[in-house]
Amino acid sequence: VVLKGPAVKSKASTAKHHSSNAAMDDAPMLNGVGEDSNCLYWADLTDKERSLLLNCDQVLTVKPTNFFIDSLCHPEDTVIENLNIPPEFECSGIVGSYCNPNTYPDTKPEFKNLFCAIGCHPKHSAEYEGTQLESLIREWHPVALGECGLEYPLNISPHVCQQQIKVFQEQVALANHYNLPIIVHIHSEIDSIAVNLDALKVLQSCLEPRHLIHYSRYSGSLEMARQWKCYFPDMYFGISPAIVHKNVKMLRMVKDMPLDWILLETDAPYRMRKFEVNYSEIMVPMIRKIADAKGCSVNMVADVTKNNAKEFYRIK
Repeated sequence: VVLKGPAVKSKASTAKHHSSNAAMDDAPMLNGVGEDSNCLYWADLTDKERSLLLNCDQVLTVKPTNFFIDSLCHPEDTVIENLNIPPEFECSGIVGSYCNPNTYPDTKPEFKNLFCAIGCHPKHSAEYEGTQLESLIREWHPVALGECGLEYPLNISPHVCQQQIKVFQEQVALANHYNLPIIVHIHSEIDSIAVNLDALKVLQSCLEPRHLIHYSRYSGSLEMARQWKCYFPDMYFGISPAIVHKNVKMLRMVKDMPLDWILLETDAPYRMRKFEVNYSEIMVPMIRKIADAKGCSVNMVADVTKNNAKEFYRIK
């Protein structure tokens, strides 16, 4: 992170410019900051030192101490570059899901630190073509298959329900065939137990218990998460920006859920009506909220969930 702000001069530099920069006389000295060394760790600075850095004229590089990965967003519809992130944080990677067959890119997207997943979201089941998806899997070598799964809106017809299940089964079979982690979307406006049971049947029909599964935007109970882990021990649960909205139920669940079960995701730009934007930069207040709920450090939340994502998506 490059800050264009006031230089906190080294002692030698300050003495050299004393007559022209008397305002700096009372500034605290930061060891190693001067003409030849311009790297700082933001977390090691006092509030006064941070204020000085943000109001001076030298360009300084502040090294971040908290690294995170956004485990799921949708690059077709959101911004994934030039994020407005505090200098003590750094985005190490973004998993971008391309899950609308109508808008699949002609070629694999290439952005710094973008890791592609591809699949067919249940709301696009009618447009699904298995041969098209399999061709893109072979061409892109994605880090995961998805999002895919089941979404039961109010008044869903039996035909649409069966269509979603069929398309989900085909994608789960592809994930198994190509040994790809799978991102699942499981949601119902009717009966959350029923949709989870339907999803479980599909996953069990095609996958071994140790298959890697990312349950996207998980909002169920801790008990339900434990039941899922009994069937699929390597399942992770995606926590979304909803946790920032003082969602008491979710906060209680996350407080007691082991950190090594959790992936942090924005699902940007969808479902976050209370935010003007929902880019990967919203990860920072999410991390802080979880750290506060668990009574642990921000660094621990960022580090553990980042490593979870790297392990799940096989990111080096």
